[in-house]
Amino acid sequence: MSSSEESPAIAGVKELFKQTLRVFTKDNRVFLGTFMGTDQQLNLLFINTEEFILRSPFDPNGRYVGQVMIPWRLIKQVEAQVRRGRDDDGESLYL
Repeated sequence: MSSSEESPAIAGVKELFKQTLRVFTKDNRVFLGTFMGTDQQLNLLFINTEEFILRSPFDPNGRYVGQVMIPWRLIKQVEAQVRRGRDDDGESLYL
C-alpha cells in the first residue's frame, strides 16, 4: 500500500475525528466527549469530556473532566453519535 492510500480502518478513524463519542470502560465508567485522536498504543484522546459512573441506582449527574486520555486496555465499548434523517432535526442515536 502506498503512502497516498489508506486502509479502511484508518479512514474510519479519521471520520470519527471531532465527533462526539461515548466510551464505556471496564471499571464501570462512561466518558462522553469529543474524539481528538489516538496514540501509537491506541489510547483514545478526548476533549470537553464528561465522566459518569455506572452504579445502582443510576446517577445521571456526571462530572466535567475536560481533556482525558483513556487507556485502550480499559475500553469495553465505543459508540458514535449518528444523525437520523436527511435534515438536522436534532435527533441523534448512538451506535
